[in-house]
Amino acid sequence: MAIADAAVLGKCLEKLGEENLHSALEEYQSVRLPVTTKQVLHSRRVGQIKLGLPLPDRELFDPNTASPEGCEILKQRSLPFFDDVPATLE
Repeated sequence: MAIADAAVLGKCLEKLGEENLHSALEEYQSVRLPVTTKQVLHSRRVGQIKLGLPLPDRELFDPNTASPEGCEILKQRSLPFFDDVPATLE
């Protein structure tokens, strides 16, 4: 996340200039907040699954009996925006 954050912040500052720092930071937040929110919520869910905590829409995770499909969510690449982080502004 840090590299994507830096890239977006740099683009915002480049686009709006240092003299418009407040506007640049607002634009940065509007771009990054939806992405990081989805990533944090996904990570929290994966943590709950790995800990074997009950979730309303999922069976308890048992690594001994889990199917390959059931393990997919635990992989890093299942993280929202893992392959396609919106790092630039149009």
